[in-house]
Amino acid sequence: MSPSAIRSRGDDGPYLHLLALLCHLSTSLAHVMFASMLANLPIRGTHAF
Repeated sequence: MSPSAIRSRGDDGPYLHLLALLCHLSTSLAHVMFASMLANLPIRGTHAF
């Protein structure tokens, strides 16, 4: 293996890790927003009655 291949693989690691972290954060954020939206629905329903 050439040093350039090892170096490029080393540069790829943190980037992929950051990308996975960003994907996880956006997924958890969407989950929290969805959960809060679902939590607000029954409250509006009971207030309507």
